[in-house]
Amino acid sequence: MKQIDPVDEYGHINDTYRVTFENEQGVKKHYILQQMNKSIFKNPVELMENIVGVTEFLKRKISANGGNPERETLNVIPAKDGKPYYVDSEGEYWRAYVFIENTVSYDLIDNPEILYEGGLAFGRFQSMLADYPAKTLHETIPGFHDTKERFETFKKAVEEDVCSRVDLVRARTQFKLVSDMEHKWKVMENIVKKYM
Repeated sequence: MKQIDPVDEYGHINDTYRVTFENEQGVKKHYILQQMNKSIFKNPVELMENIVGVTEFLKRKISANGGNPERETLNVIPAKDGKPYYVDSEGEYWRAYVFIENTVSYDLIDNPEILYEGGLAFGRFQSMLADYPAKTLHETIPGFHDTKERFETFKKAVEEDVCSRVDLVRARTQFKLVSDMEHKWKVMENIVKKYM
């Protein structure tokens, strides 16, 4: 190992590091190493089962479509025991991925073309997972994907406005925060009922 650098800009949940190895010929290879946050993810083993299941499924789809699975999805690096995670002497869970070189990540987007390309990529991702056996997934954070409950929590936070930020958001976005979203939620709910 040649170098290890914290990667603070890529998230606030897990502790993330970029690890650099260099071979005898001076060729460098980078990896992402993460300490999983057990206060958020109470069962890291199930979390990693989900990630491995989804990424392996995606790799097969990407390969079948002539794509490059080394660049188009995460590649989990198993520990020496073959598990997709490592548990240290303090009971902390770690995972590693191949670092995808020559990529760009955006926190804020002010270019409509980049936003469009992001939407296309997300659509491709969703399309590839359309026939994934979702019942095999573990619920790693209870209620996290309960959109209706999360929306109710959001509405309550807007009503209470404990940090006095609602007017600031409303002024910046120029939309009726809750009523617009309430309408969109009902439309989505009707679509789901009709087609699911």
